[in-house]
Amino acid sequence: KEFYKAAISILKNRDFDRYIYYEGNEDKAYSLMGAVYRQFPEYNTAMLSYGTKTVEGTKATFFSLRSGYSKSKLKTYYSGAQTKAKSIIKSVITDSVTTDADKIKAIHDYLANSCTYSSSTDKINYTAYGCLVNGKATCQGYAAAFNMLLHMCDIKCITVTGTVSASSGGLQNHAWNYAYVDGSYLYYDVTWDDDDTNSKVLTTYYGIDYATMAKDHTFDSAYDKYLEKGLSYSSYAF
Repeated sequence: KEFYKAAISILKNRDFDRYIYYEGNEDKAYSLMGAVYRQFPEYNTAMLSYGTKTVEGTKATFFSLRSGYSKSKLKTYYSGAQTKAKSIIKSVITDSVTTDADKIKAIHDYLANSCTYSSSTDKINYTAYGCLVNGKATCQGYAAAFNMLLHMCDIKCITVTGTVSASSGGLQNHAWNYAYVDGSYLYYDVTWDDDDTNSKVLTTYYGIDYATMAKDHTFDSAYDKYLEKGLSYSSYAF
């Protein structure tokens, strides 16, 4: 828990010059960093990396901004996405939407209706800002927006990454979500439920269990086993 709280403090305060020193297994430390990292909808792999190293003879983990990004740019993206997210919550979470399941369905359908999938490598499309403000996003943008909106409803949620089969053959990176709802751990893939071609909102990947999602989604083994722990600590991030 203390490791999680330290990592979350760095991300919340954008204090990327800090190290977290630890003892024990390096792979576990790396995996835990990944689990923490995926709780924050304003970050993605295009803008922020993380890893482990030895600092003056002591094991340490770190986060690092990638080229082309700055703390001020991240703050602008996040603030813009937060402002839009708050207005969305007021719009879709009406008095008749009372249960967590109802709130998730309203958010899921809103995102599928309002955002269009984009395969563009423009980095903004990988963010909650791209999905919520610009209405265009990659899977990471959809997952980040879903994460942000659920947390505004006090529903624990994190982003999950892995691979899926590409239409052109082979595998491609993908992102979806994992949430704790009414006593159950469930998975959501808004990107794949957004049928832009036929202008339909699907529920094929809405609130399903691990075994069902794993039929065509391969989970990132680096932190797969820490998903539930990451989710249980996600409240520290918000």
